[in-house]
Amino acid sequence: MIKYYKNIAQNFLTILPYVGEFNLLNFYSSMKGHPLRDKEKHKRLKKRMIKHIEEGLIADAKVCYHLKFDREVPRLGNIQKHFRSLFRVYYDYNKILKRRIDKDFKTNSERDYPKYFNRNFHFQTDGYTSEYSASLYDHQVEILFAGMAGPMRRLILEEIKDYSNGEILEMACGTGSTTEIVSRFLPNAKITATDLSYEYIEYAKVNRILDNVIYQQLDALSLTKHYDCIYNVFLLHELPMKERGKVLEKQLEQLSPGGKGIVIESLQLGDLDFLDEVLYDFPKYYHEPFYKNYIEHPVEDMLKSLGAKNIKITKRLFSKCISFSK
Repeated sequence: MIKYYKNIAQNFLTILPYVGEFNLLNFYSSMKGHPLRDKEKHKRLKKRMIKHIEEGLIADAKVCYHLKFDREVPRLGNIQKHFRSLFRVYYDYNKILKRRIDKDFKTNSERDYPKYFNRNFHFQTDGYTSEYSASLYDHQVEILFAGMAGPMRRLILEEIKDYSNGEILEMACGTGSTTEIVSRFLPNAKITATDLSYEYIEYAKVNRILDNVIYQQLDALSLTKHYDCIYNVFLLHELPMKERGKVLEKQLEQLSPGGKGIVIESLQLGDLDFLDEVLYDFPKYYHEPFYKNYIEHPVEDMLKSLGAKNIKITKRLFSKCISFSK
């Protein structure tokens, strides 16, 4: 029981610095005429959101306790490294503001990436197409979600626990944040972590060296091998509708008999009624070109249309986990 309450305390303490960092960034951005949230809406929803966040963080602590999973060590353990990273994120923010003012969201990658991919997303300078972007990504996302990215990613643990000795594929692993969570939770599993971005895969190879993980630069749509479990985390909302459908179809197609697909994603319209207006606001304050379309087309409906079975939905904080089989 001591560990359970320790997990709850750790959850709340871990998010506090990022809440402060978001508020500081929002203050600076507001002074420049570009606030990161609607002040009146936030004030109106504050009590309901705080209660929702408390419930989500407690739910995460319960999962970590019952599944006997020691969470990743918070980066705040290295104060000097954290503040160096924070300085770089804040310094980069002026570039973000300039892009927002100029409405210049295209990247100039020389690699043969799809057109939809060759652009910026939320805070990212260079989108997913540079090592510089990869080096800032984790901290930027933690600020974006006020320290709650980890608890949302850990929604995967309950669904993936039966594959401790299985072959697992991760689509769009990015810098390897979720890869590390799954690797530490299932140390005997064989994990292949893939991403379309050459630069992000190279970053993950250097910064997240994990004994049971092989990193591979690969377009998810070119998969040919079957796996016991295939998952992706915060991928679908970054895709146009057509590509989103293709990814889900490929994920379902490449599952081994008895295998499971898992999607961790943002909530969508109707998942939590009082947050609908917050979801609509998100692409107004951050560059998320496909997000509005994403929230209007439930992932579970798309899976049903593809013939997926045993669809299960679990929600926590601002995300949901959807698991399914053939």
